[in-house]
Amino acid sequence: TPPRVTVETPVGTDLGGQIPVIYSLIDSDNKTAPHNYCSIKVEFSKDGVSWSTGTVGSGSEDLKNLSASLSPGTTHVFVWNTSVDLPEQESSAKVRITPTDEDGTGTTTESSVFLVDNVRVSKLKITSASQQLDAGTTSQLITIVAQSQTGIKDLDAVLTLKIESNSTNYALIYSTF
Repeated sequence: TPPRVTVETPVGTDLGGQIPVIYSLIDSDNKTAPHNYCSIKVEFSKDGVSWSTGTVGSGSEDLKNLSASLSPGTTHVFVWNTSVDLPEQESSAKVRITPTDEDGTGTTTESSVFLVDNVRVSKLKITSASQQLDAGTTSQLITIVAQSQTGIKDLDAVLTLKIESNSTNYALIYSTF
């Protein structure tokens, strides 16, 4: 019978660059080496519809001659080089893996959606229109966006300041990040 694969969704709050994808190869035939060896095809998608080949990253296992075993399978690591595949992008993504052995191609398995953040902040940009703070009680919102050198916004790095003034002598500043 063809092999099966389970894929763990990468976890973390700032995934980018080299992302390890842990997967297990399962073969119910319980064959011995080299007959239990598999190869895999790794693809990624930003929309779950269009798929592209994932670039192998540093420290990744090879894509062939991978051992498989009875359930729960043999654990392996594919390191996805997102810096090549999604340069200067912050995007939701999925990874899918298709296993193959001498008995044929197994069923493709997808990870859940996770966030890839390859935007490297090098400058801050104020995006709010300027407003005058008058005497009395007034307020102003200022939004500061983190960007890459080429102007790509880092979507999870936006700072909003609220400035409230109730006299001409001082202002109170609140921030959310």
